[in-house]
Amino acid sequence: MKKLVLIPAYMPDEKMIEVARDLYIEGFEVIVVNDGSPSEFDATFERVKEYAVVLRHDKNRGKGEALKTGLKYIRKRFERPYIIVNADADGQHRTQDIIRVADAAEMNRSRLILGSRKMEGKVPLKSRLGNSITRLVYRLSTRSAVYDTQTGLRAYSDKLIDRLIEINGSRYEYEMNMLIASLIINPIKNRPVYRAGEYDFTP
Repeated sequence: MKKLVLIPAYMPDEKMIEVARDLYIEGFEVIVVNDGSPSEFDATFERVKEYAVVLRHDKNRGKGEALKTGLKYIRKRFERPYIIVNADADGQHRTQDIIRVADAAEMNRSRLILGSRKMEGKVPLKSRLGNSITRLVYRLSTRSAVYDTQTGLRAYSDKLIDRLIEINGSRYEYEMNMLIASLIINPIKNRPVYRAGEYDFTP
């Protein structure tokens, strides 16, 4: 089954090119959405075109809108079935973990797969507190437990794409809304693909 990676990017560095290259080598179709980055980043986006299709917002519209732009492009351009993985542009998601969540989504095509981080070791207080708060809010709102509500590593099949495009939210709130909407579609498959010490928690 075809596997695609969707990468929203705002003011990315060289790591984005490495991510796209490594995934391209592994056989993924890579779609990068330039979410209105300033013109000084144009060269980086030009370079990544060797490995990826690059879509562009004229101004910064937020991560949620960047993801939805990518999803609309995928729905229009690719024949079903396929698997989509959302990954961040900063290189914090390892290629092997992206492959793992993609494979899990292929086996569970009606579910959202989360690449959960283990909040252990040298985790910035902001990240630890933020995840704890959103995890509690999510549990109280939905009566369902998700270990890492803020992970950007998520995989799902074409079966969910139409619903995900309709979800409200322009910025980071879109990812929380995605979790809530996915509960309505089907229970979330929450797979802890990260082990302690393997996640880049650099602020």
